[in-house]
Amino acid sequence: APGLCPDWQTWDPSQPVENAREAMQQADDWLGVPQVIAPEEIVDPNVDEHSVMTYLSQFPKAKLKPGAPL
Repeated sequence: APGLCPDWQTWDPSQPVENAREAMQQADDWLGVPQVIAPEEIVDPNVDEHSVMTYLSQFPKAKLKPGAPL
């Protein structure tokens, strides 16, 4: 959800795994989107595309949980 990671612009681009880990944790915590793929996998150029699509396909149905830090 827009606003869940307000400091994303300060994230270090040389730390893609940490950035993915933070974003995916926020999605899990506040949108209920389980991490069906690891952050290390999602940033890998040779990632299984079906795994990424499975993960991303959960977002359209996700609902913001009460108390989300927006």
